[in-house]
Amino acid sequence: LSILDGWWCEGCQSDTGWAIGAGEDYDDPDYQDEVESKGLYDVLENDVVPLFYDRNGDNPPRGWLAMMKSSMKKLGPVFSTNRMVQEYTEKFYMNAHDGWKRLSEDSFARTRALVQWRQFIRSHWHEVQVKEARIEGSGAEVGVALKVEARLHLGALKPNDVAVQIYSGPLDPDRNIYDGTIESMKCVGDPHEGVYSYEGYIPCDESGLFGYAIRVMPHHDDMDRNFGLELMRWIGDSVEQSITEKTHTEKAGAY
Repeated sequence: LSILDGWWCEGCQSDTGWAIGAGEDYDDPDYQDEVESKGLYDVLENDVVPLFYDRNGDNPPRGWLAMMKSSMKKLGPVFSTNRMVQEYTEKFYMNAHDGWKRLSEDSFARTRALVQWRQFIRSHWHEVQVKEARIEGSGAEVGVALKVEARLHLGALKPNDVAVQIYSGPLDPDRNIYDGTIESMKCVGDPHEGVYSYEGYIPCDESGLFGYAIRVMPHHDDMDRNFGLELMRWIGDSVEQSITEKTHTEKAGAY
């Protein structure tokens, strides 16, 4: 029984335990505590306690015991300190070691080049401008990818200096994207008057009201993450899109 953070986001299932809320994140920490405490008591009162005291004549809480066994069977082999250490080693420590070896070669020549590139990007980032962003068609259907196009003026930068991505996902009641996914956009064709064309696709796997936005950030093969310079250009606000299982589709909103 926990909020959906850390490993519990992955481990929480209907037969392994309970979630407090749905992963909401609020700016006010006091309000966050209030919402989660109410959610905790609600789950205890309506789910946890009744299941524990649901006993037959022979007294054992069979539903409770079934969930205990399912939780041990499904979670024990998957979530452990062995897995944690292995994943940290494979995803972070080894990559960091390889990066250090690469950047330290030739008396740190690549490191000096990376520093110069970072200075260049900071000096010219203001030149990055979005000329146009649009979707192809007026709607989308489940199983059909939604094509997104954008035209960018990069100034002194080149396409290999930036990563252009589509951030999309379902919308909450406040029209904010949650459980967002990222799809890369690629540069297509030759530039026209310094403007580059990009295109990418959003997979439409389920119906509902979804939002998406396009973002641009610096990219370098020797930079461990694209957020390292803390520079990002969002293309407008998120766009709403209705995805339906029917053949008729309708766009739900615009910038």
